[in-house]
Amino acid sequence: ANVIIYERMREEMARGATFRMAIRNGFDRDTVTIIDANVTTLISGVVRSFLNSVNWLASFLPIPGLGGLLNALRAVIENATTYIDETIFSYNLARGDDNQWRSSRDGLVYYAQNWKPVLKTAVLAWILEYGFTIATFFLLLAPSYLVAALAPKLGGWAILIALLFASNFKSAVFRPLLLTMVALTF
Repeated sequence: ANVIIYERMREEMARGATFRMAIRNGFDRDTVTIIDANVTTLISGVVRSFLNSVNWLASFLPIPGLGGLLNALRAVIENATTYIDETIFSYNLARGDDNQWRSSRDGLVYYAQNWKPVLKTAVLAWILEYGFTIATFFLLLAPSYLVAALAPKLGGWAILIALLFASNFKSAVFRPLLLTMVALTF
């Protein structure tokens, strides 16, 4: 927070503002950014606490298959909640409201009111994400074996290379797609 305020003060001083005005503008204009970052951290902490409770429940109860089911539930909840801040930010930009707090509050309420479509989108996104990642892995196995054939010392590493490529493809393509899906559902 101090760095953000200090940089704002430097910008104000460079524009020709007096020292007192630079201090006032530094605090006034960056307080919203600092509070937004703290609220985002708070929301993330609440969601992570819930997910940790789910993980604790899975480790506590010795029911076969419960761990896998709860891991799938955790992934769906993460897909539904990971992009809350980006979605609300997009909502604020689309509305163009002068009062960012009111707009953010309205966006958060609207997000909560649309929990069913957001959750359905999160389930669909989870299925697509893992389905396409597995398909990408199998699709990339052939080029990986080709790379392993060209470099004989990499022989047994072909599966790891395909897994690495599929993981990177998931991060580069599917994660932005998930953000777009959740934002459009919102």
